Amino acid sequence: MTKSNAPPRKGLTIYQKCLVAVALTTALVAGVVTFNAASLLKDVARNGLQDLAIAATEGVAADVSGAIKFDKPDILSAAMLGIQKQMGDRLVGGQTFNAEGKPGVVLGQPDADTSALFLVLAKRAIASGQIEKDATGMFVASPALFGEKGALVGAVVFQWSSAGLEAAYGAQQNRAFLLAAVVFVTLIGLVGWYLNRSLKRPLTALAEAVERVANADFDTEIAGKDRRDEAGQIAQALDIMRHNLRMAEEARRQQEQGQADQALVVERLSASLRQLSAGDLTARLPADLPFGYEELRDNYNTALERLGSVLKSVIDTARRIESSATEISQQTSHLSQRTENQAATLEETAAAMDELHSNVRSAATSTQEVESIVHSAEAEAAKSGAVVESAVAAMQDIKRFSGQISTIIGVIDDIAFQTNLLALNAGVEAARAGEAGRGFAVVASEVRALAQRSSDAAREIKSLINGSAQQVERGVELVSNAGEALSKIVGRVQNITQLISGIARGAGAQSAAVGEINIGVGQLDQVTQKNAAMAQETTESCMALQAQSRNLAEMVAVFRIDGTGASRLVRAA
Repeated sequence: MTKSNAPPRKGLTIYQKCLVAVALTTALVAGVVTFNAASLLKDVARNGLQDLAIAATEGVAADVSGAIKFDKPDILSAAMLGIQKQMGDRLVGGQTFNAEGKPGVVLGQPDADTSALFLVLAKRAIASGQIEKDATGMFVASPALFGEKGALVGAVVFQWSSAGLEAAYGAQQNRAFLLAAVVFVTLIGLVGWYLNRSLKRPLTALAEAVERVANADFDTEIAGKDRRDEAGQIAQALDIMRHNLRMAEEARRQQEQGQADQALVVERLSASLRQLSAGDLTARLPADLPFGYEELRDNYNTALERLGSVLKSVIDTARRIESSATEISQQTSHLSQRTENQAATLEETAAAMDELHSNVRSAATSTQEVESIVHSAEAEAAKSGAVVESAVAAMQDIKRFSGQISTIIGVIDDIAFQTNLLALNAGVEAARAGEAGRGFAVVASEVRALAQRSSDAAREIKSLINGSAQQVERGVELVSNAGEALSKIVGRVQNITQLISGIARGAGAQSAAVGEINIGVGQLDQVTQKNAAMAQETTESCMALQAQSRNLAEMVAVFRIDGTGASRLVRAA
């Protein structure tokens, strides 16, 4: 750190500035106080003189009111001279006036202006009946009141002067100024002594300490650190700054040493990088680098070793890439040929699948037509089954009605039998009656014959009805068998319908599947053709990759690795 050689500046010191400031402040305060005191004393004197003038003028006016009323000049003159003798130089002159404002006895030698002012004030006092005075308060006029009733008989005017009082107060003021000057000088001396002890000495010591610090003297202790005022705070701050500057100086020296070490390291590193830029990977940082750069040296040397290993790996990889690219190119060429053959085969397969799809679609259409016909047959069979069921129901009704007719005929037969019995009984009774019952016997015989014929007819009808019932029962059985046969036929037709529907759906699904297969075969044909083109492009890419790997090996050949040129490794590869 450089030392401070700046010349000291000329001018007042802080001590002198403080002393001058205290002196000016004290003088200003003393001057203001003294001036205010003098003004106050002067005002007090003038006010006191004015009060005295009013009281004296009013007293004289009261004393000489009788002399003014009765025009006694001798008494007036004696009174005027007496008050002048009593007041001394404070009373300059005066004059009396009667009630009409006529001038009377004059005290002193007033000039024309003064006399005119006396007259004006007298008239004012006579007019107002009160004390009157001018603007200065030194001309006072008092009305003269005579008797117990206070009759206004005139006025007395006096001219007063404060010159004597001001002269006396001036002498006192001069003595006060002299005393203030003595006190001021004494105070300045005491303040100077105090400032010298509490300000100048500490500041001088601080200035010397600052100069030492500025001259790079960081070992000398700073005085005054134990003080409890601002100087102590400055000394403490300066001591902290001294320690900081000493540490900064040490840091600067260490930095300079570090910069020198860094310059050496940069020089060695630059030399190694020049060799590296020339392709020499054997360049290493030496072991005599400064302390603290061992990690840099190890990392740099390790990086070069790894870079050499990477370049070797790159050479080996380039060689393997070139070999693999050659093999891939050959295999891709074979693959391209096989793909072209496969494309031709797929094209033929696509044509065959297209024809198969047309046939399957035609078969599906025919199956759908058969399904429609079978559905119609199923509907007709269902209708026939319904008719047979209706016939069976009708035959059952006929059978039921035949049974009811047989029952009715049995009732008729019973009626005929009962009628025959009744006719027989009637014939017996007619025979008993003799000749009288002969006619009744004839009727009974006819009724019996009729009942016999009815019974015979009923037996014949019953026989016929029984035969018809047997035929109806047989017809019902046949119709039932026909209905069952038709039901079975309807069931078979329904099964056939379901089978044909399944066949139709299968044919449709088969047609759709064949169509999808046909589309897939077409897409496969396109993909195969694209694969053939891609195989050709892959062959070309493999050839380009082979050339690029050869170029990579030639670019790496410029490096020198472990005393062996990379070009030698490339040729060996």
